[in-house]
Amino acid sequence: MERRPRPTRGRLAIQAVIALLALAVLAAAAHWLEPLPPRRLVLAAGAEGGYYHALGERYRERLARDGITVTVRTTRGAVENLELLRASPPEADVAFVQGGVGGAAADEGLESLGSVFHEPAFVFARRSLGISRLSDLAGRQVAIGPQGSGTRALALALLAFNGLDLRPSETLPLAGREARDALRSGQIDAAVFVIAHPLPSLAELFADPALELIGFDHAEAYRMRFPYLATVRLPAGAIDLPRDIPPRDLQLVAPVAALVVQDGLHSALKNLLARAARDIHGGTQLFAESGRFPAASHLDYPLNAYARRLIEDGPSVFARFLPFWVAVWGERILILLLPLLGLLLPLWRIGPPLYRWRTERRIYRWYRDLARLEVQGRGAVSDDSRRKIFARLDALDASVSAIKVPLAYAHRLYELRAHIDLVRRRLDSGQRGAPRPSDIRERDRIDAGGRADHA
Repeated sequence: MERRPRPTRGRLAIQAVIALLALAVLAAAAHWLEPLPPRRLVLAAGAEGGYYHALGERYRERLARDGITVTVRTTRGAVENLELLRASPPEADVAFVQGGVGGAAADEGLESLGSVFHEPAFVFARRSLGISRLSDLAGRQVAIGPQGSGTRALALALLAFNGLDLRPSETLPLAGREARDALRSGQIDAAVFVIAHPLPSLAELFADPALELIGFDHAEAYRMRFPYLATVRLPAGAIDLPRDIPPRDLQLVAPVAALVVQDGLHSALKNLLARAARDIHGGTQLFAESGRFPAASHLDYPLNAYARRLIEDGPSVFARFLPFWVAVWGERILILLLPLLGLLLPLWRIGPPLYRWRTERRIYRWYRDLARLEVQGRGAVSDDSRRKIFARLDALDASVSAIKVPLAYAHRLYELRAHIDLVRRRLDSGQRGAPRPSDIRERDRIDAGGRADHA
């Protein structure tokens, strides 16, 4: 069996240099590589039974498919959600935040994954009071939600815009079932509910003939004053067509809720949450057509770069077809391989010529000695000097014979040995006598070159 040639020291040296460079590039890439994402996160939702909390459960189920455990934290609402994100250290990783309760200037370190749904303000009042606009609530008792709720924050802003400065005794911290019961029993005059889906929770208020839903006839004025508000239309009969509820089209103002995350949350989890938001909120909503959300509008915080690409261009090929953890590892491998390929491709082109030069240099460097001996041999005038020249040629031949080169370069070695033999034969058959002037000049030139190389 034919033996394969063993790698030479030169080849091993080049391979070692390339391997060290590759390891250095990998180490540098790994230094900047994020650690693997955690498998748990906390989502600040809202009160149990509310829409925020129900959405939190949907996110918990969605992310469980990708191996992420989501703890849905019960809160009083959007304001408390924001406080949990602001805490040091943060007490929540992601939260639903109603538009207008925060802002990028006051909350550096937070970013949005997009607005996800409208939350219209439903203002119900007792029909007998003749209330047709918010300014008519002066001196009335109004339920505006508890401290920490987005409903309360929005209600106070809207009332102030209408020139109302209600006393604490007139702005009651009632919400949900308590507010509905107090309104229907006549204990209060009006109630504000900020909710994305009024049914079924507000169905009894719509159906109560003693109550009336107040529209926002100047909805555009509210929208211009509060950039985080959108305007939506509740068509006549949309709640109950047979009973014609509501009896006419109503304009409503609606904050736009957003999914807000800590800037320090792992980028892979931000990407996963953005994809989950697209799955959960991308269909038809009561006040939005299919594909309207997630959106890049009505945001209080900077939009995450990945979420922007997802909104504008849709999911990537990897996100469509690869499971979450496969995509995470694929991304890490790409981060490591791209700089490595950037190094290896040039080396792939430089390596073979460099190896060829190193190998041939081991052979060609002997030609200087051979040329010097030839000139000295032609100038030798005595038998003793000629014997010394031939002895040095034999030593040169022996040294060259001991060189180990790959088979691909063996012909170069045999060429050198043939040239040594050629010089030996020429000197052996040449005339003795004084050296020719051209030989002396050639010898001096070679000797000068040798001294320069030595230096």
